[in-house]
Amino acid sequence: MAFVGIRGGVLRSRRVSVRCCAGGVGKKSVLVVGATGKLGRLVVEELLQRKMSVIGLARDRDRAKEVGLGEDLEGLDMRFGTFADGSAVEAVEAVKEDVGAVIWAAGPSRTSPSAIVDNQAVNEVAGKFKDLLAGQNDYLFDFENSPSAQSFRPVDDVVMGGVSRSIIESTSEGNEQYARFQGNVSFENNGGFCAIRNDFSPPIDLSKWTGIVLQVRGDGKRYKMSIKIDEEMEFNYQAKFTTSARSTGDPWETIRIPFSRFTPMKRGRLQLGSPEGRTFNVNLDPSKVVSVGFLRSSIEGGARNPEFETGPFRLDLRKIGIYKAVPPRFVLLSSAAVTRPFWSKEKKALYPSSYDIPIVQLNPGNVLVEKFNGEQQLRKSGIPYAIIRYTGLNDDQPDGTLVLAQGDTLVGRINRKDGAKLAVDVLLDSDAYYKTFETMTITKPTASSVQSLGLLSLDVVDEAPSG
Repeated sequence: MAFVGIRGGVLRSRRVSVRCCAGGVGKKSVLVVGATGKLGRLVVEELLQRKMSVIGLARDRDRAKEVGLGEDLEGLDMRFGTFADGSAVEAVEAVKEDVGAVIWAAGPSRTSPSAIVDNQAVNEVAGKFKDLLAGQNDYLFDFENSPSAQSFRPVDDVVMGGVSRSIIESTSEGNEQYARFQGNVSFENNGGFCAIRNDFSPPIDLSKWTGIVLQVRGDGKRYKMSIKIDEEMEFNYQAKFTTSARSTGDPWETIRIPFSRFTPMKRGRLQLGSPEGRTFNVNLDPSKVVSVGFLRSSIEGGARNPEFETGPFRLDLRKIGIYKAVPPRFVLLSSAAVTRPFWSKEKKALYPSSYDIPIVQLNPGNVLVEKFNGEQQLRKSGIPYAIIRYTGLNDDQPDGTLVLAQGDTLVGRINRKDGAKLAVDVLLDSDAYYKTFETMTITKPTASSVQSLGLLSLDVVDEAPSG
């Protein structure tokens, strides 16, 4: 089954290479919530075909027999309950020690509305597995519990004659403690950056990890993280990230930056060699990290970014951690269009064909908002997840190429069988870790460049969708 990726409105062919193993499931079972639904039963079938043990959770025992999920089916253990009365959560509690991964295929019904099934129940079930299915993370700096900001020092453009200034200091707000990197960037005297840096002595080995995970509260500005593996003064590896500036809800964001996104830089320019003949690996080798830091810099690609705004900035840091990518342990089968009720007027005008569709205009039972809230519950759980947002599911869509996209603008249809296969593929692929994407089927792909799930962007976990 071929996959296609859409980024920035450009259609590109994508074939997903899936690892043929049970990922983090091991000898345990996959819990399929909503096992007797139209999509859920196909997911169960796909898992059993791949010789994986399944625990199915459904509302009705007789319905399970009707759709061929009898209790005598080899490899399947059916459990029953409803979320409306709490019996489904009790059923999960009874089997949770035997579960290695979860696929959520449940949907609302007359007795269990969207607010319960798509939101509350996702939160409750994720809570049952928060420790059992937790991801592999560790912290380099935990400013929330330790006042370690003093280990960082400013490295501003004053070293080049500029007048920009910054500080980093431990800050408290009520019962909350964090580090605050703040200052003022000026172009005077050819300046234009503020930076902070922490040195490790001896160097630390991060080679068993996949990347950096940050808990930050920003001001809507773009920053860079730097990692040094070399003692040369001005050489380091850098990766950009952009923060939000939220005035409502929880303003803290979780941002993951794979080591593969860091590029070798010197004075704002890509650096692959030195005048002395030294060469630098384009890929960061995190086995000998001598320092980490953050920058607010006007230099992009060796030149000043004309859109850069001078003046004050503020970046609050709660934790600087490291994470290891693993196959998702909770795959949430959600819906395209869940962010569209939140869209701004500008975005609605930009994507009218995505906004002016019946599901968005009617939003029955507030289902789109509840599904989005359920996604957020999972993102904040700490469980390695993937979220698949299906376009219109049916049983008649012709076989074709699956389109994967991000940005929640996709409109189309997908065959349920293709959707079920995709759900299991994603469960087994570490490239899907902490990612949300939409999907549909097309019969005639219009481009041929080959890509993979690995090129989809990692989620930024915040309080509200971008509009």
